[in-house]
Amino acid sequence: MQGVSDMSSDISSIEQYLSQLLETGSFDDVIINGLQLEGNRPIHRIASVVTPSLFAIEEAWRQNADLLLAHHGLFLKREFCGIRCSLRKRVGQLIQSGMHLLAYHLPVDAHREFGNTWPIAKELGWTALQPFGLIGSRAIGVRGHLAEPLPGQELFSLMQQFWGREGIYVSNISSREVRTCAFVSGGGHKFLKEAIDAKVDCFITGSVDEYCWHLAREEGIHFMSFGHYATEKTGVQLLGKHLSERLDCEHFFIEEANPF
Repeated sequence: MQGVSDMSSDISSIEQYLSQLLETGSFDDVIINGLQLEGNRPIHRIASVVTPSLFAIEEAWRQNADLLLAHHGLFLKREFCGIRCSLRKRVGQLIQSGMHLLAYHLPVDAHREFGNTWPIAKELGWTALQPFGLIGSRAIGVRGHLAEPLPGQELFSLMQQFWGREGIYVSNISSREVRTCAFVSGGGHKFLKEAIDAKVDCFITGSVDEYCWHLAREEGIHFMSFGHYATEKTGVQLLGKHLSERLDCEHFFIEEANPF
């Protein structure tokens, strides 16, 4: 992997470095990880975002960013229907601004240092951490033990404070203590069955669907959801900060009031 001294600030070198750091080639992802749109600006300021929405692109441009580092990106591998409607507006603004767009999805979800799950588990004080949430051969989530057992309702209250939002809690055993948890960020509710099979006490994620209500109650597991957006703000900020330190440039995160 490139060191600080031989890593230039051109977009090709940056993409190569991040590809190695995040092991992008080992993920079966729905998006194109890496350079999604090449700009023409030398890189002195990096803006990180969860999603490169029109608001985020315009705000990054307003704050004179040269590189937009996103988690979700604009282009999917198998669902490209042309550059039109809102996508045309986003791409048009990016081209006009001259900013580069880099996007990293599952590789950021999974990364143990610059990701959306492992750093959160460590911050929460979980122990005995193990990979969780398989997509192909790679796990994008984490499971572990709480620092101390807590009743489900008490844990939910603490997690609401941590995420800074109300969240959704489903359980018919709210007084039962939680000792083990699994966490998959973003649209991770589909891993609820895997959490049940793993016999963890609690499953935490971002998104939720109708069936989660019934499955959690019938299987006797605590289920907590705090929003796709809120649970995926961590990784891209950590990665942006890391990249800015290696390039000796500025970094800032663009927040959106996204409740989902």
